[in-house]
Formats: sequence, C-alpha cells, structure tokens
Amino acid sequence: LPPPPPHNITPPSHGPWRQQEKRDSWLLMRDADTDNKQLSSSTCYDLAIIGRGLIGSAASRHAAKLLRRGRSGGGHAGKIVLIGPSEPDTAACADGCAAGSANHPKVYGAHYDEGRITRRTDPDPIWAELASRSVRRYGEIREDATTCCTARQATNSKRTTGTTSATSSVPSDDDDAASLDFFVECGHLAVGPENSETIQRRKQTAASMGIVDCASLDENCLRDAFPYLHFPAGCVGLHEPRESGYISARRLVAAQTTAAQNMGVTVIDAVASQVERSSPDMDNKDDGKGVFTITTEPLIDCNCAGCVKVGIGKRRRIRAKKVLVAAGAFCNARPLLPVKLDLTPIKTQTVHFVLSDEDVDRLEGMPSIIFKDESMWSYLLPPIEYQDKTVRLKLGGARLGSDGGEYGPSREMPSNEEVMAWYQTNGSDSSRDEMVELLRGFIPNVNPVRIISNSCATLNTPTRQAYIGELSEGWGVATGGNGYAAKSSDELGRLAALSLLDKPKFDSEFICGKSVSDVFRPVPMSK
Repeated sequence: LPPPPPHNITPPSHGPWRQQEKRDSWLLMRDADTDNKQLSSSTCYDLAIIGRGLIGSAASRHAAKLLRRGRSGGGHAGKIVLIGPSEPDTAACADGCAAGSANHPKVYGAHYDEGRITRRTDPDPIWAELASRSVRRYGEIREDATTCCTARQATNSKRTTGTTSATSSVPSDDDDAASLDFFVECGHLAVGPENSETIQRRKQTAASMGIVDCASLDENCLRDAFPYLHFPAGCVGLHEPRESGYISARRLVAAQTTAAQNMGVTVIDAVASQVERSSPDMDNKDDGKGVFTITTEPLIDCNCAGCVKVGIGKRRRIRAKKVLVAAGAFCNARPLLPVKLDLTPIKTQTVHFVLSDEDVDRLEGMPSIIFKDESMWSYLLPPIEYQDKTVRLKLGGARLGSDGGEYGPSREMPSNEEVMAWYQTNGSDSSRDEMVELLRGFIPNVNPVRIISNSCATLNTPTRQAYIGELSEGWGVATGGNGYAAKSSDELGRLAALSLLDKPKFDSEFICGKSVSDVFRPVPMSK
C-alpha cells in the first residue's frame, strides 16, 4: 500500500474563506453597478443560465468556451448571463439592516459546504466516467479562474497612484488565488463486505477505466493501513490514493464562476421566478425563433437605501435567445420549465464532529470514506477546517430499513414548501442520534468538542441518472444529481452547455458506449 499523499488540513494563514466573502461582497456591488448601466429592454443574451450552483456555474464556464471558439479569432465569449443568488449569509444589506436575518432566503443550495467526496471509482460506471472526466479538469478550472487574478494584477500595476476606481477595493490577487483551491487529494477508501456488490462493482469499474493505482485491502491490511478506523468483521477496502479525496463545493462554485466572468459572462445576484417564451420579433434580430424573458426577484424583501444600492431589492426582466435551467430542487417549484419533470427531492442530513487539536493530529492523512453493508450506508469526510475556523469530521448516512430505508417514502418532499421548511431546520433528532452512533463506531476514540447537525437535500430521478437536454427548442435543463453530482459537476455542466449551443456534437457524444442524449434524457412528470 503506497503512503497516502500529504494531507494538510490547515489552510493558508490569510484565510481563503474570508477572502471569498470579501470577493462575493465586491462582485455583488460591482455586478449591480454594471447591471444598472448595461441591462435594458434591448439587451438580449445568447444564453441565460438559471442556477449558480455546481452544475450551473460549470455550464457557464463551458458555454463561454464554446461561444468563444465559435467566433472567428476567439476573443469575447458572446453574451452569457448566469443568474442565481449568493449563499444566504453573504446576501447582507450594505447598510447593515436586519433584512437579511429577518427574511428567510427564497432558495437554498446544496453546495453551501466545505466537504464533498470526489473519486473516480463508483459502482455505477456512468457516474464513475462523469467523475473521472471532471477530476481531470480540476486543474483547468483553477487555471481559468486564476487567469483573472493575473490579468487584474497587470491592470492594477498600470494605475496611477491615488486614482479611485470601481475595482480598487478588490481583495489582493494572492488571496484571490488561494480562495480558489477547491480540491484536496487525500485519497478515497471504499469499505464493505468482501463479496458485496458495492465492492465488486467498484473493482470492475476501476479495471474497465484503467485505474491501476487502486489497491485492494483485506481485513488485516485495512486495519494496519488505517489503525484509527474500525469496521465490522469481514470487511475489506478499495483504496484510491490519487485523483480523489474531497472538494470544497463552495470554492468550486466560486472558481467556476470566476473563470466564467473572466471570459465575459455576466453574473446577476437574484432569484429567477419565471421563464416565458415570447413570439418571434425579426426587428429585434432574434432569428425569427422568439426570445425568452426571465423575471427575477430580489434576494430579500427590503427597500432600504443599502439594499437598493447593491441591487438586492430590485426586480428585473432579462431577455435571452436560449435558457438553461439548473436550479436543482427548485426546478419544478417555479414556472421555469415548459413541463414539470419527474424529480423527487429527498431529505438528507449530516452530522459534524468539531475536533480537538489532539484528534486533528491523530487523524492526519485520513482519506474520504464510503461504507456500505446489508444494514447501513454512510460516507465520512476527513478533518476539514470550516468558515468558523473549527475543524470537523462530517458523516452522512443511515441504517438501511430505518426511517423508510436509504431513500424511502418518509424522506421524500413532494412540495416546495416542504423543501423550504426542511432547509430551515437542523434535521431530525432521531437521525442525528443515529448518525452520531455510526460515527463513533467508525472512529471509536474520537472525543468531539461539539456536535453539529445540518439538513440538506438530494434530487433523485427515476433513472438514477442526471437530466440534461432540451425540453423545447432553446429551452434546456440540467438537474437531478441523485446525490452523486458534486464530484461530476464539471462534466455535467459541459454536456449541458453542449446540449444548447452545439446540439449535433451533444447528440454524437457517448458515455460507457451509450448516447448521452439517451442516458440523460429528461423524464416528464406523469399526469
């Protein structure tokens, strides 16, 4: 067994999360200012993307590249707009009013977190291939994002001392670059009974994809390699030391968005409430196919001077020739699509153990972990530093057969009101207690300083594959992550951009020997 890669859980001393908060605040004010000047009834974007999460932000970067390549000589990416709200606690009023805390946000995102497992192996070969393609581009994403830091540094160096400009309060370039480090290569460990389906299918996937550095560990080797972990008797492991570990979902979204902005994409910090197709208007040069109008709502209901100044309190109507909806669990909640899709939001929950310094040192080098046997399934993230400077273990999962099983009826949320209500809780007490018991079983000697429970949600499809493609001409969707999408989001975003901007290429692409247009075909809700 090769030694695990260095695993530094302590981020740089300048605090990338705080720099990201500064960046978010600056971008919000800058974009609001430019929107006021540039957005008018005559503005018509080539593509509007609704949803600034993992898939939507990835789609915006790939769309910018596609339009850039499609124009002679390269250069500007065409007119693309990415619409979606900031994380709720960053959408604060510039004048410090209480609106941000007094009004509940109108949408939530599953990417508000620092730890998502990333790996190339998976029991499902399609999700494994999506992940592998995405992981190979992690370096490209960061390079595309940090290019803007270098360009801005060159621009700043040419400014005359004492000159005031709209970008003078931008965080430093070094801090910006550090805040875009979203991938930690600490390795991944899959554990289960020796002859279990999950272990055997992972081995088959690794072999078919040519992942040669994946080590099979018997019960004794598993115990020797990871002495601080405990698993039931008879369990074996599959250790993937390279190109795997975890990502910060927050910073991956930030990197994708920054890269897209660097290529000319406009970001609007608002909630899309409706999409409508207008009739063709040749005078407005819409190719005789009509255009879409996206109506947006303010992030919070506040009309104070500060909120209006930064655009939080404004409603807009945005026009675009094509629309991609990547709004996650809220795709069906608002009139954003031409038809409702067969999507089921599922309640999920995580528990965080805030660690002491002693436990942090003891668990250094720990990989991300997925465990499954006939009685339980769970995933476990290694020690990660969060925005509040606490270092935490994170566990998700449940005992199979309890509370409706892994994804039983009692976990389904058929209405938007239920989704919103769930996100505003810390999850259920019974699930919290069960997950605490699971975590203590995997790491028996851990002594948490504090235990935190969080609610989340996955969006499941009947095919257990994502939905990507056009629902109507020029009107597409990218959603349905089924709990697997974070690590694979870049490839999902690329395919989503292709489906609207280069449909012949999209239709000609294959994954695991199958047409992507068939694999990811959206399923309408049955009447």
